[in-house]
Amino acid sequence: VLSIVVIYLFADGRTKKVGVVQFHELIYEYRGMKDATRSYTGKIDKWSKQIDTLEFGLKKLIEEIKIDSINNDKKKLKKDYELFLLKRQSYYDYKNKLDQAASEEDKKMTLGVINQVNEHIKAFAIKHGYDIIISNTEERNVGYVKEAVDITKQVIEFANENYDGKN
Repeated sequence: VLSIVVIYLFADGRTKKVGVVQFHELIYEYRGMKDATRSYTGKIDKWSKQIDTLEFGLKKLIEEIKIDSINNDKKKLKKDYELFLLKRQSYYDYKNKLDQAASEEDKKMTLGVINQVNEHIKAFAIKHGYDIIISNTEERNVGYVKEAVDITKQVIEFANENYDGKN
């Protein structure tokens, strides 16, 4: 990829305007990510409360089973134990479903934010006349970036202003 970039930069002899953004910094400072994270956290909290309610019901039923056992009420013990087995299975099924939904929601949210940020980078490049903007990810694909070429802070400002509807 870097070879292609170098060829592009020097192939026609024109000077190109190049910028580099620290993508992980951009993502985490982008207000859209902060809002998406708050929304996601709200959903997780709601789901956790539902799980807590089911757990409380199971614990209450365990107490009933203990009382049935102490009172030697075999008929009620059998009924409560069968109910416990059903509710426990429902609990595990629901918990697994919520865990899967949380994972899917996280992926969807993250992809949505990344797509928004990429659109902001593109708009920034067009508005400010950049020929190429390279995203430096956590894996650090670019070994060295001269400070003057690192436009992360400007892109964060631009993206947040666009997100807020100011551009």
